[in-house]
Amino acid sequence: MVCGFFLLGAMGCPNNGRDTEIINEKGGNFPDFLVGTWQMQDDKWELTFDSDGKISLIKHHFVTVPIVPAKGGAYEQGRDGAYSIYTMGPCIAQYDRASRELNVVITIDYFQVVLPVGKFEGKMTDSFRGRIYNGDTTWAAAWVSYVELDGAENPDPNSIQPVKVVFTKVQN
Repeated sequence: MVCGFFLLGAMGCPNNGRDTEIINEKGGNFPDFLVGTWQMQDDKWELTFDSDGKISLIKHHFVTVPIVPAKGGAYEQGRDGAYSIYTMGPCIAQYDRASRELNVVITIDYFQVVLPVGKFEGKMTDSFRGRIYNGDTTWAAAWVSYVELDGAENPDPNSIQPVKVVFTKVQN
């Protein structure tokens, strides 16, 4: 893994000072009950929120290794010369106390997947928007995943139908 992060730096994929960002209405603090790890029911996603509201760890549906946004990205080494590089963009969490709605946006500014038979690259943004309920341990959200592949026609963002997902708090 250390070698992978060295390779990220050597290839010019720095963090650029980007980190996760917490935005709360009226300058409120990030609620304690949101701090910890939240896992999607089918294990496609896992998000860990720190006490300051930053997202410190992401298990992403497209990436098989955990992502630490503060490190700027992730690297995966495959077999037969295959590898993947992921450079993070902004990761934003926003909680509205009045509506009990948590909104999260995870951005991968650049990814490259190299396989023995070719490669593809692009960028993606995943957003989750929904209410916290059930004693502050369940988050029902609408998930929208938008992917742009280099060399392909980009989808119309308005044509992407949200998928209903449920996260459960699994760790404080």
